[in-house]
Amino acid sequence: MRLLSRVFRALGVRGRVVHAAATDGSVSFVHAPSPRKALAGVESLGIATSGPRVRALTVDALAHEHNLTSVGVDWLTIDTEGWDGLVLRGAKSLLTRRRVRVLEFEYHGIGPWRTLRLRDTLSWLDGMGYECFWQGNDGKLAPATTRCNFEFRSWSNLVCAQEYGLLTAMRRYT
Repeated sequence: MRLLSRVFRALGVRGRVVHAAATDGSVSFVHAPSPRKALAGVESLGIATSGPRVRALTVDALAHEHNLTSVGVDWLTIDTEGWDGLVLRGAKSLLTRRRVRVLEFEYHGIGPWRTLRLRDTLSWLDGMGYECFWQGNDGKLAPATTRCNFEFRSWSNLVCAQEYGLLTAMRRYT
């Protein structure tokens, strides 16, 4: 959290760093992994079974707490080591009201992604007007449509948007 705050200041990023865990609303706290175990570049610590308690809340509740429900969120990145599909459900109000300009999340085969279907998640997002793309390591994007079978459960990232201008720009990278 301190490192991210320093990066925000150094780069002049306007934003807030909040120490919280994102959830779909089914839990109110989680145990945080020890910061001493976290190494630079390592992000697969997951949820700990002991240690300091960190409050867990939905993205919608976090947005409400910080007065973002009416202005929205420019870029929502979810990277929760397998819990992304559930965290997305906790952002339902923001997404339904199209208050997230760009949405980015990770998909693979650990955690709830073992049973959640990406097709269902993409269909849910499509129903709210979001169009999603696979992010390639080469900077290219590929449309992620519900017509294809994407249940391969391998590490990947998707980026979604619903505004015409953003979608037009994103399609240039396909």
